[in-house]
Amino acid sequence: MRHSSLYPISPRLQRSLLLLGLLGLSGCSDEQSLANVADAYRIEGAHEPIHVLVLTATHGYRHETAIARSRELLKALEPVTEFRFTLTEDIDALSAETLSAHDVIFFNNSTLRAARLDGPTPGWRDSVVEQPVTRAHQQALIEFLERGGGVVSAHSGLDALYGWPEYRALLGGGLFEAHPWTEQVTVRVEDRTHPLNEGLEESFEIRDEIYVLDRNPRPEVQVLTTLDLESVDASLGKRNDYPLAWSREHRGARVFVTKLGHFPEVWTHPAFLRQLLAGLRYAAGR
Repeated sequence: MRHSSLYPISPRLQRSLLLLGLLGLSGCSDEQSLANVADAYRIEGAHEPIHVLVLTATHGYRHETAIARSRELLKALEPVTEFRFTLTEDIDALSAETLSAHDVIFFNNSTLRAARLDGPTPGWRDSVVEQPVTRAHQQALIEFLERGGGVVSAHSGLDALYGWPEYRALLGGGLFEAHPWTEQVTVRVEDRTHPLNEGLEESFEIRDEIYVLDRNPRPEVQVLTTLDLESVDASLGKRNDYPLAWSREHRGARVFVTKLGHFPEVWTHPAFLRQLLAGLRYAAGR
């Protein structure tokens, strides 16, 4: 059965895909180019706003150029979509007060580290930081989930919060282990009838850094896209299945995760951006 969509492809989007593809491949360096990209995703009519808290704070590796591009792009999307983005580097935004004013929290390349709840987790990724995600922050996020708040994570949102089992479970069970492929790859779409894949072709090409997680999330998630192993040196990995984007539910919350987002130009890639916006709407319950 084909899923229905509240946001079918508009004629404006169809006319703009070629231009958007060229911009995505070359990268957008100025405000007007980003406005052109965003305009391809314009929605017509009145829609209830979706308030998204975009957290780009980092304790681990910081994807500075990708974060900067994504922040510019998200602001460019506000005039043409129903999204209202609150962009922050403040970990204290993980509070009941701030989260209650938003429909979705977006962990955008946020390599955060958590205060330990159940003793240390071995390994360098559990290193001590000056201002970790505290137990109070963690409890506020859990309460947000239980109230039906949505979660989206991009790229190094999976390189985060190793010492907090709840976060691992939230994103599907696996967190960053390695990135053997930083190159042009082929992404295979598993189910083109799924709403979060609507408008995508059977596969698409993208240059990105592809994470291998320490646990395959497939048993716990609805896989949306996977890495085509014929497009890379598969011997560099350790299994034959690498989901790249997925959705799931956790504590009543809707969750969308994508491994993509390492390079700034990824954020203007048509397939990535289309699926990201669908994921944000899904997380918001729209």
